[in-house]
Amino acid sequence: MSQAASFLKPFSNLEDPRIPGKIQYPLAEILFFLLCGTLCRFEDIDDMLMWAEANEDWFKTYFPYTYGFPTPTTIRRVLSHLEPESFKHAFEEWTQGLARTEKAIAIDGKTLRGAKTNIHLVNAYAHELGMVLAQEKVAEKSNEISAIPEILERLVLPGTTVTIDAMGTQKHIAEKIISKKADYVLALKKNQSELYQDVALFFEKPPRDTLIDEVETVDGDHGRIEVRTCLATSDIDWLKKDHPEWKNLTSIIQVKGLRMEKKTGKQTQQTRYYISSRPARAKELLQLVRGHWGIENGCHWLLDVRFREDSCRLRKDYAAENMSLIRKAALNLTKKVTSKLSFKKRQTKALVDPNFRHELIFC
Repeated sequence: MSQAASFLKPFSNLEDPRIPGKIQYPLAEILFFLLCGTLCRFEDIDDMLMWAEANEDWFKTYFPYTYGFPTPTTIRRVLSHLEPESFKHAFEEWTQGLARTEKAIAIDGKTLRGAKTNIHLVNAYAHELGMVLAQEKVAEKSNEISAIPEILERLVLPGTTVTIDAMGTQKHIAEKIISKKADYVLALKKNQSELYQDVALFFEKPPRDTLIDEVETVDGDHGRIEVRTCLATSDIDWLKKDHPEWKNLTSIIQVKGLRMEKKTGKQTQQTRYYISSRPARAKELLQLVRGHWGIENGCHWLLDVRFREDSCRLRKDYAAENMSLIRKAALNLTKKVTSKLSFKKRQTKALVDPNFRHELIFC
């Protein structure tokens, strides 16, 4: 088996949507072409094709490309008809090998705004590795609450902690996480009004004999100073009695953030609350809370700014959903190689340096 074929092995069982016997350009060659072009910062298939044709000898070191590259129309047709359920399962099989040591997974949604009608995807993101592990499309006329259990069902979770924003703070989602032998840290907002008020009132004036763990961090960057104070307690028998429906509820958390602009002295303060199945260790819980927002900067922002996801105009059938997975594969590959180069510079180097391109994909 060639190096490229071995790399694409999780995708080898995908059913080609084209008519058997009339396939001139193998599916593996098309997927490899799309991945490499995306890795090198092309979001337009026509531009990607011009670059690939100029680098045809490099591509032929991995696959035959007997007939060269297909037309943009053929590529778009394949993307639009490739069955997304099978494609996402193949992607998830591929990511399992990348994330075996991951201890925390963030789940959050993102909208593809370039599609004809906005497509909303829920993504699972590894805190420490900074890689996307899975995606699930939100059904039309539905929301993330229905998609999150689907993505949890497919992930290998034992020993991990799942972090979710307030939209996913639902009793059945907490129960699903526990059933997968994982823990949860779930944000509280007023969509869980009674629970939110109970936790907020408790931290406003905790009973004198309550055991509360506390940690404070101070960071200075981008012309501002941020002070975060985390309080956590497991003395919550009163809360568990009033809310027995929350599976394995063990601790509640308050995180206060104070941001001060160095130049103007302007201050802003925000207080957030969370529930968790983990013990009340404030330092660990604050790391998990902060790690959750890596999905915004390390995934959603990169997809929008470095891969220009919202500029993509693939609209027909499954094309937008499938292309989103290819971008996430490219994002994972760009991150997994140890390098002092910024993400943008890694993309540029992959574009001009075939050896570095090879390193990103295969090493």
